[in-house]
Amino acid sequence: PTGFRLLRYDTPNVMGAIPLFLELSEWPKWFPFCNQALQLEKWDESDFKPFESGLGIVRAALWHLVFKIGPFISIDTVIIAAECPGLLCTSGQLRHYIWSPEPEKADDLCLGLKLPRLDKTRALVNIRILVEWSCTAFRPLTSERGIVEY
Repeated sequence: PTGFRLLRYDTPNVMGAIPLFLELSEWPKWFPFCNQALQLEKWDESDFKPFESGLGIVRAALWHLVFKIGPFISIDTVIIAAECPGLLCTSGQLRHYIWSPEPEKADDLCLGLKLPRLDKTRALVNIRILVEWSCTAFRPLTSERGIVEY
């Protein structure tokens, strides 16, 4: 088949469009204007057991993403990205949530971690954006096609 498959299992690793989208550390290689993706913290399924939410979260990480357009504009964000592949069994969907954590106090701590401050020297205009929340749901129909909902 031609084109870029959603999922490919013919290697020891899972490959394709869905895993590439979920791997934020690789975003600077392909996502337009993404210059930096720094993982600040990560959590696995055992960290979520006490909060059994029914969302099927198995992994989450705190990321600092920086997007830059030449020397003029720098936009950064701090987000939590959570993967919910456990829903494939129940709803047939793999969901990926992102949202910006709010600092607990003026000291920029969140979940006990120091959030990075906005670097005002990156470009002429430097902006930090907050992501209220976003959910991307992937519903694979075959290895070559599926439905993506935002």
